[in-house]
Amino acid sequence: MSDPQILGPVDVVLLCVKSYDVINTLEYCKPILSKNTLLIFMQNGISHLNLQDHLHDASVAFGTTTEGATLLGTGHVRHAGCGVTYLGFLQPPGKLETVLLQKTHDVLSTGGIQAHITDNILARLWAKLFVNAGINALTAILNCKNGDLLTIPGIDRRMEAAVDEAIQIAKEKNIPIMDDPHQTTLIVCRKTAKNVSSMLQDVRNKRRTEIDAINGAVVTLGKESGIDTPENSRLYNQIKELEANYVR
Repeated sequence: MSDPQILGPVDVVLLCVKSYDVINTLEYCKPILSKNTLLIFMQNGISHLNLQDHLHDASVAFGTTTEGATLLGTGHVRHAGCGVTYLGFLQPPGKLETVLLQKTHDVLSTGGIQAHITDNILARLWAKLFVNAGINALTAILNCKNGDLLTIPGIDRRMEAAVDEAIQIAKEKNIPIMDDPHQTTLIVCRKTAKNVSSMLQDVRNKRRTEIDAINGAVVTLGKESGIDTPENSRLYNQIKELEANYVR
């Protein structure tokens, strides 16, 4: 049973759709959301962090994961690598929200997913943004696996520039920065060398990408902060050119 009109309010909703589908999905889920519902956003990028007008009284938590997966077809997913999932709140939670997030963590852990509740989910979200900004668009443009970015001449400089622009913005906005984003991006490339990024999967399957929520978000925040983002702008425009061939 998956019809929100039939289900009625629920305790927890894990929102795992693409970033560009979030608002429409929240409207679709309206019948199952209430003041006692915890809505957990699991999107790439950062464009989903300010959607207060679309929550329908539900409380909000955020998650980020490094689990790898490849969509092979409808209902058919290949697990491409184990990772770590972090869950947390941007605002101090109430007692009910705390209990619901803990129960969600316990369910994930019981199912074999390495999950942690963190007090610094914003830093975790940006840590993944740095990596995605440096890897995803480049793999989609070059039609290559993650590890190939380490061997194609000149691409290391583009990757470094994209990540560095995002770092500058994070510092300007006083976003906590974890570890060294440049080194982390290289490490992810090595550890996921044989993986096909989600953005490349989208391009290969002629689907809309999440470029607006990743490199596009960096460009937007750069304009707001007075920080130039030439590499992220270039990546954004190149992906949009690819999408123009099939997205209408």
